[in-house]
Amino acid sequence: MVVEGGVAGWNLTGIVCQDPDGGTSVDLPGRAAIIDVDEGESITCNFMMQQAPPPVDRKVIFVQGIDSFSGSCGAASRSNVKWLVDYIIGPNGSWIREVAPTLNSAADFIYFSYSYMTPYCKDNGVENYRKPSYQAKDTCVGVKIAASRLQSLATKLVAKYPNARFDIVAHSMGAMVASYWLTTRPQMQSRVNSVITFDGVLRGVPHRNVLSSACPKDSRSWLDLKCNNYYQAQDPDRCVSRIVSAIARAGVHSGVPFYTIDATQKDEVSIFEVDLQTPIEFVKGNRTTLLASRSRLHCRFDNNHSSVWRSPFVLNDPVECWVDVLTAANTPTFSIASVSDFVKPAFVGCAITRAADPQACLTSH
Repeated sequence: MVVEGGVAGWNLTGIVCQDPDGGTSVDLPGRAAIIDVDEGESITCNFMMQQAPPPVDRKVIFVQGIDSFSGSCGAASRSNVKWLVDYIIGPNGSWIREVAPTLNSAADFIYFSYSYMTPYCKDNGVENYRKPSYQAKDTCVGVKIAASRLQSLATKLVAKYPNARFDIVAHSMGAMVASYWLTTRPQMQSRVNSVITFDGVLRGVPHRNVLSSACPKDSRSWLDLKCNNYYQAQDPDRCVSRIVSAIARAGVHSGVPFYTIDATQKDEVSIFEVDLQTPIEFVKGNRTTLLASRSRLHCRFDNNHSSVWRSPFVLNDPVECWVDVLTAANTPTFSIASVSDFVKPAFVGCAITRAADPQACLTSH
């Protein structure tokens, strides 16, 4: 028996032996040729090798929404999603790292900055992408400009990590930014493994809900968000936003799966219509999926718009989920009656691993 011992950076792809009487056999999984040599016989075996591709360098990019701010060198940004990072790189996330082994430290999590002039704090003169530096007013520039800044970040990351592949985790308007970036930068689509949105305003928000502490109502960001009738996004009288229709088929055009979370179902935020004085939802459930592109997995968590991003916990049972759904209007594909503390990070993990069976993935973790 002759066994190929392995060469670092190379894969054994085949073993071919020339034996006059055919007595020699090969065991490719065992990397061996079992040689049956007879007197006067000459046998030749070729072990065929191919250079292994470099390992994919997995990175997660967090994109926050309108009115967000980074805090001092990203302290607030990191604090908001620390629960998720800790899960993925900790003992509970070992099943994720089996699929994405390079996603194994806090350094693999990148934080998008809305700022243009000084987007990141620097360590020894070098931008640290874990330390974004922006104020709430920087989120008023609009989705298109923000998407161009996301492209600038992605370009820098690819230069630094040539084999990078990204999972985008976005909240609120950040989901619009990520979707528009993906739609308008086809050259980057092969770099994106998944897009995961937390109460993303993928179909806009009603005009009456346009309230913000940092961005005026006539700011570009609010105009990008405003859409009264999201089923007729092409009608300018019903939908001010041109972004809603632009990103409608983001998942179809790119081939990148979307995983969407609806947070606002029972616990409504404190926004009131002036005329009726009745509470309304900031991002109504069916506005959290794309207009014409199915969500690979969509779940309703009983949080509010803010806490779904900042807290690992779900307020109440059950969690309702749909698989391959355009709109969450029909009977859920499945429900989780008793929700664990890890259901939200597990949702993200199922997206990062692109589980073949999202239901089995989410219910088993």
